[in-house]
Amino acid sequence: DKLRDVSNDKNVHKIGYSGGITLYNIGDDIFMKVYPAGTGFELIEHEKQYAQAALLSNIPTLIAYDIVTFNGQYGMLYELPKAKTVFSHLEQTPWKIMQYAADMGKLLRQIHSAKPHLDIIPRASEVYKSYAEKMNSFFNASEIQTLINIIDVIPEAGTAVYDNFNARNVFVHQNGDLILINMTGIQYGEPIYDL
Repeated sequence: DKLRDVSNDKNVHKIGYSGGITLYNIGDDIFMKVYPAGTGFELIEHEKQYAQAALLSNIPTLIAYDIVTFNGQYGMLYELPKAKTVFSHLEQTPWKIMQYAADMGKLLRQIHSAKPHLDIIPRASEVYKSYAEKMNSFFNASEIQTLINIIDVIPEAGTAVYDNFNARNVFVHQNGDLILINMTGIQYGEPIYDL
């Protein structure tokens, strides 16, 4: 099916940029992530599935409901009434850093206590081994094998792992609750992968 194009929507306003992804609001209650040029549709569809799996696992995340195009690139639409990232809040109120650190610690603990649907999201050890195997421009074969051996020592677990936990990937909802906004890296495994 042809995707809806929102390039000419006059309610689109840029609110940030993180790791190649540009963030926009559309009006007051829609949030859009626009992916870098060349990002495959399959990756975006996986993120949508991961976000839905996270919600079913009691992980607070945005509701992903539509994939669109914006200026020739793919975007994902989420329901988001009036929220900003923790990073944006800290830029405006840096004296609240201890409060946000504590709140983010509680959120990370909640993620690590969740039992996600294992048939939908990938195993952390396999993801990290694939990272190691792709580092041949930095390491020789023996060093890569050492990395894989280290990963093999980490025990397997069935809890959620976020993989990119930082203040730019967490929104503060208008009621003060923290919500994850980027589910591309969600995996399952031992929480040490996040730490």
